[in-house]
Amino acid sequence: MPRNKLLIGLILLFIAQIAVPVSMISERETILEQGREFRFVTRPIDPTDYMRGKYVRLFMPTEPAIIRDTTQIPEELFAWLSTGRDGFARVDSLTANEPKDGDYLRVRMEYKRGNMVNFAFPFDRFYMEETKAPAAEDLYMKLPDSVTSFVKVRVLNGEAVIENVFVGGRPVGQLAAEHLMK
Repeated sequence: MPRNKLLIGLILLFIAQIAVPVSMISERETILEQGREFRFVTRPIDPTDYMRGKYVRLFMPTEPAIIRDTTQIPEELFAWLSTGRDGFARVDSLTANEPKDGDYLRVRMEYKRGNMVNFAFPFDRFYMEETKAPAAEDLYMKLPDSVTSFVKVRVLNGEAVIENVFVGGRPVGQLAAEHLMK
């Protein structure tokens, strides 16, 4: 009898170990398929994380936004998103309460002054092939300031998934691969 319980326990553990990553992947794929596209201006830099490998660090310049519905500001906020005339995403305002619908994104409060809040987006890393990340950084550092870089993100129900990073309108991975061939 104890042997059967052990076997059942191991089977349940195995199922849980498979179910968690499948669920996470499924959630990301749903956001990529159904989420609304937003483009955020960024400045990529290529650091190394010895545990996770090479990635492109994304710095999105943000303007402080007004928070309207609370006197006590929590660390987790929700940013109402829209697209400006230039085609890039902007934050219209912040709220402490999760919206029921619309285009919004979960963000983290960094500091506040009155009802103006500085915040950070939930995405700041774009992982790419180990050999291409240094080439992407080298390429980016040599580009003139007039070249726009942006991250294309899909947003659904407050969650975001990075689709790709673009430099001068072209995918950064493609540019890095071309740069390596030279």
